[in-house]
Amino acid sequence: MILSILTIGDELLNGQTIDTNSAFITQALETIGIKTKLKMTIADDAIQISKGLEIAFAQSDILITTGGLGPTKDDITKKTVADFFQVDLVRNEAVYKHVEEIFKNRNLPFLPINSMQADVLRGSEVLHNDRGTAPGIWYQKDQKILIMLPGVPHEMEFLVKHRIIPKLISSVDLPKIYYRYIDTYSMGESFIAQRIEPLLNNMPDEITLSYLPSAFQVTLRLSSTEEFKAQTDQYADIISDVLSQITIQKSNRDIFQYFNKVLANAPYTVSVWDEFTMGYWYFLVSEADFFTPAKIKYFLNSSYTKSDIEDESACLHIYVSKPTIDEVKKTLNVTLEFKNNHVHWQKNIDLFYNKKNNKNAIAKAICFYSIAYLNSDI
Repeated sequence: MILSILTIGDELLNGQTIDTNSAFITQALETIGIKTKLKMTIADDAIQISKGLEIAFAQSDILITTGGLGPTKDDITKKTVADFFQVDLVRNEAVYKHVEEIFKNRNLPFLPINSMQADVLRGSEVLHNDRGTAPGIWYQKDQKILIMLPGVPHEMEFLVKHRIIPKLISSVDLPKIYYRYIDTYSMGESFIAQRIEPLLNNMPDEITLSYLPSAFQVTLRLSSTEEFKAQTDQYADIISDVLSQITIQKSNRDIFQYFNKVLANAPYTVSVWDEFTMGYWYFLVSEADFFTPAKIKYFLNSSYTKSDIEDESACLHIYVSKPTIDEVKKTLNVTLEFKNNHVHWQKNIDLFYNKKNNKNAIAKAICFYSIAYLNSDI
């Protein structure tokens, strides 16, 4: 099944509102085997909406629109869609009573304009909206499905979870989706691609490889239908073997748990001088499985010097400092890019604070770089 999404609203195009709706819909429907092939953001303009409908409906099995279902003058989605499919808008009494009740419960006057939210496409099915006044609308034509949703995120999410997904599962023959994840650390996606893609030339088109980068980590996701499960596992194993030096075992996807396990099995200790997370990293590590307190020397007080904590019993010393702006300017490019270029097999690792690195990112970085060192042959 192929899905297209049209998000409609001037506020999405002028930057006043960030479109989170299409991302939510894409992720939610992918879990039941429906892939998004097209996303478009369109102004509250009848001509542009009609053009978007024409493009999307021609190449989709399912088309979802969000926005423009309200009662005000700029909410023209329903009328434009009705004109596009050459059907009338008709009043739905159940929706009318629902909207009327909402206004009554809020001690607000029920204006004639509010009754327009009960108008739906003739021949459509109403998706009851428990969270607001605008209903979802399910309309089928030429063996294709059009779904219209309100643009308010919490209303849209409710309808997707409790109306659309159950209805799609019960009414459409959907494939079962199979995923394999490979978590890697210390290497950027372009370097990973250079290593593995020549090995994947014969991978079936039914298997999709996605790169999901985040701070200090790249997750590789192979997806297919259950029919190609064995082949997906085969290629995932090939990738894991090639990237074995930077791969977190699939059974240990929690980086703090994996750090503890690697350190527990190594004949070393690690000392960490942490001026930035101020105990947060140690808390996360201590809460994870395989935690071995004797393997970690942890220093919080910035009055300690590097020489105070460097002793022969620790194989790896990590300094997480929060320097001045001048120090950042002088060291940021050398230190962090040095790490990102993967030349980080050194005894002492300095991680400097910058605006992009919050406590979670730094906490993960301590683990990633420690694992990289402990797993190296150096």
